[in-house]
Amino acid sequence: MTRKQRRGAGKPSRDPPEQKPAASAADAVDWLGQGLQYQQTGRLAEAEACYQRVLAAEPDHADALHLLGVAAHQAGRQDEAVELIGRAIGRNAQNPIYFSNLGIALKYLGKADEAIAAYREAIRIKPDYADAFYNCGNLLKELKRPGEALASYDTALALRPDYAAAWQNRGLLLQELQRPDEALASLEKALALKPDYAEAFFNRGLVLQQLGRFDEALASYDQAVAFRPEYAEAFYNRGVVLQRLARPGDALASYDKAVALQPAHAAAFNNRGVTLQRLQRFEEALASHDKAVTLQPNDADAFRNRGRALQQLARPADALASYDRALALRPGYLEALNGRTVALLKLRRLEEALTNCERTLALKPDYAQAFNDRGVILQEMRRLDEALASYAHAQALKPGFAEAIYNAGVVLQELKRLDEALAHFDRAGALKPDFADTHCHGALLRLLTGDFEVSIR
Repeated sequence: MTRKQRRGAGKPSRDPPEQKPAASAADAVDWLGQGLQYQQTGRLAEAEACYQRVLAAEPDHADALHLLGVAAHQAGRQDEAVELIGRAIGRNAQNPIYFSNLGIALKYLGKADEAIAAYREAIRIKPDYADAFYNCGNLLKELKRPGEALASYDTALALRPDYAAAWQNRGLLLQELQRPDEALASLEKALALKPDYAEAFFNRGLVLQQLGRFDEALASYDQAVAFRPEYAEAFYNRGVVLQRLARPGDALASYDKAVALQPAHAAAFNNRGVTLQRLQRFEEALASHDKAVTLQPNDADAFRNRGRALQQLARPADALASYDRALALRPGYLEALNGRTVALLKLRRLEEALTNCERTLALKPDYAQAFNDRGVILQEMRRLDEALASYAHAQALKPGFAEAIYNAGVVLQELKRLDEALAHFDRAGALKPDFADTHCHGALLRLLTGDFEVSIR
C-alpha cells in the first residue's frame, strides 16, 4: 500500500508525529492532510507537530504557516496566531481565507479596526466570500454598528441562502433592534435549515418572550435544552417564562438546573430567590439572594429582593440595610425606596418612614402603593384625616386596590363613620375574596352595630 493509500484508508496514524522522520518538501501535502485531520478532531498538539514538520523542510510554506496560526488561535494563543498568519500572507497575499482567519484572531485580541480591515481585504480578493461577510457582520454587531452589521449579514445570505448561522445571528441582531417579527422570521429560517440548532431555538424563545407569547417561548427553550442539555442560559430563561406563566415550582426546578450547570450564574440565583419567596420559603430565598449578591456585589435588584426576604422573616433592620445597599448602587430605585419605607415603619421610625415615602412620591407621583404606605404611616401617627386622604389617592390611582380600601375602612371605623367603614370592608372583600382581614373586620363591625342577621346560601 502506498503512502497515499494508507492516508486515504481511514483515521490518521496514532503514532506521535514527532517520532516520524523529518518531512521533505515532497511530503508536505501528506503532512498537511494529516494535520488537518488531527485539527478537526481537536488534537491540536499533534496537528501543530505535523505543520512544524512541513516548515522544517520549507520554512516559508504558506499553507503550513496559516494552519499553524489557526491552531494557535484555537489554543488561545492569539498573538502567535496573528504572527503566523501574517507570515503566510507575506508569502501569498491573494488567499482570502488567510485574511478572514487573520481577522478572527485580531478580533480576539481586541483589535477591531484591524480585524475589519482584514475581513474587507478578504472580500476584495473574493467578492462572493460569504464567510468573510458573516464574520465581519459579527464584529460590527459587537461594535454596536447595527446597520453595517445587518447589511453584512444580508450580503452573506444573498451569496449563500442556506447559511444557517447567518440567519441565526441576523435574527439576534433584529431582536436587539426591537424588530421582533423580522427577528422571528430570520430565526425560523435558521431552524428550517438546521432543525437541531440549539442557539436558534434559544434566541427564538427570547423573541417570543419579548412578544409576550410565553407558552411558545417555553416550547422553544424546551427544544434548546433538548438539543443541548448543558445549556445553562436556556434553563435560566425557561425559568423566567415559567414565572410569568405562574408556575413557580417548575420555575424553581429550571433555575436549579441553571445554577447546577453554571454555579456562578448570579441572575439565576436572584430569580431563584424570588421564586422561593412566592413559594413562601423565605429562609431558602434569603440564602439564594445571599449567593446572588456574593457573586454580583453590584446587583441592585438582588439587594432589593434580599431586603424583601428579610422583611418576610421579620428582620426589618437587616432588610433596611439591604435596601440601603440597593439604593447606593441605584439611586432613585423606587421599589427599594418603597421597601425602605416599610422597613422603617416596622422599626417604628415613623418620621423617617414618612420622609422616605414623600421622597418616593416626589420621584413617582402616581405610585399607588406609596400612597397606601403613606396612609399607614399617618394612621400610626394618629393623623387620621390625612391618612384617609392618602388612601383615597391610592384608590384613585389604582381602582380596585383592595388593601387601600380596607385600610381606609379601618380609619373610618376609628372615626366612628361605621356605615362607610362597613361599605369599605364589603367592597375590599368583594375585590379580593381571600383577604381574610377585611371579612373579619366586617363581621366584627356588624356585631358592634347589632347586625346579627346571617344570610344562608
